[in-house]
Amino acid sequence: MPSMGSLYVNSRATSITIGREEEAARSGSEDQTTETQASRHTIDPEPVSDSQIIDPDEDDPSKKLILSIDFGTTYSSISYLPLSEGQRRDHVSSNEIRSIINYPDDKNEDESSQMKKEVPTEIMYPLDPKFRKRANLRRPTNTEGDVTDSETEDEESDPDVMEVDSMGYNISAMMSDAEEFKWGYKMHGAWGKPSTHFRQTSKAMGRFKLLLDQSPATNEVRQTLRSTLKHLTSKKVVESEVGVIADFLTCLLRHAKSQLQSLGLYDDYQVEIVLCVPAIWTQKACRDMQAALLTAMRTAEFKGVDLSCQAIENLFIVSEPEAAAAFILETESSIQAGKSFVLLDAGGGTVDANTYKVNQTQPLRLEKEVVEPGGGLCGSSVTRGLSLECIFKFIQ
Repeated sequence: MPSMGSLYVNSRATSITIGREEEAARSGSEDQTTETQASRHTIDPEPVSDSQIIDPDEDDPSKKLILSIDFGTTYSSISYLPLSEGQRRDHVSSNEIRSIINYPDDKNEDESSQMKKEVPTEIMYPLDPKFRKRANLRRPTNTEGDVTDSETEDEESDPDVMEVDSMGYNISAMMSDAEEFKWGYKMHGAWGKPSTHFRQTSKAMGRFKLLLDQSPATNEVRQTLRSTLKHLTSKKVVESEVGVIADFLTCLLRHAKSQLQSLGLYDDYQVEIVLCVPAIWTQKACRDMQAALLTAMRTAEFKGVDLSCQAIENLFIVSEPEAAAAFILETESSIQAGKSFVLLDAGGGTVDANTYKVNQTQPLRLEKEVVEPGGGLCGSSVTRGLSLECIFKFIQ
């Protein structure tokens, strides 16, 4: 059985597989420059052999906190693993990994429920660019993909500017607590209110992770999402899909920071972040996700940002199927070198199937997929939507 140390170290080598290689060929010189800057901190340009991998615990006595962020289509979560001074990763069991819980407005009273460890990937914006100050989401300046402080200050400094809806009503005057910025479980209550669906003073979004997906299967959903995004950008609430993702991640990280501090696992620890992304994402999608995370960490004042070069100090990007396969090989002793297994990721938006052959287990080595991976937009949120359509047709 591979150790947690070998799984984690190997993620640094396997992260080079993320992003389609043809993306670079289609990119211009400016895009290539951005890619070079991003890859310097996340994806190594050349494969790394076992002998070249540096033991991250060697000669480093500091306390570490490893955070793994799972940004999902319908639900998201953060898991964490604290390492005491001098503690080696290969001396850690997967049973020691914990997840952030106690999300705001979570009504689940079953403490053993898996849903306590997850939060809905949903968000609602008031159609008022001044909301950022009230929601504590003011952007640091010079970050990619969203409203900057200077733009927000310009809006607030002009007393003659008044946001109105299509009927001419003053949006700010109509704003109520029910129409303030919301995220996560707060959206469960909001979806049950007619105002969320029909009032013109707020816009709700879900499944916005699919905005970074370029597969044909998600095209129809992305068109619907972009229609909402276009409305938000016209109101100067956000500037792009990167900004929407950054806003959600800001709330997610801010809550995680509060929970970790209450456990005494933040202030004296060096933070390392593992970000899981879909294997089919392009390199541009990976860069956009990294930009959103950087903006979120700065806005949430989450440690681990190198302000001198505007980069995340210790970020390791791994593909979602590889991360899942690593956990399976850690916890399932029946899968040994030479065997093949099917990994089925049945998520809220998409369902993906990958077939791997295990080359070796210490450290983890997976051969390329035995057969071509498959999948489609048939996750739980999609089937739920189709069921609702059938009910509406039946009622009519």
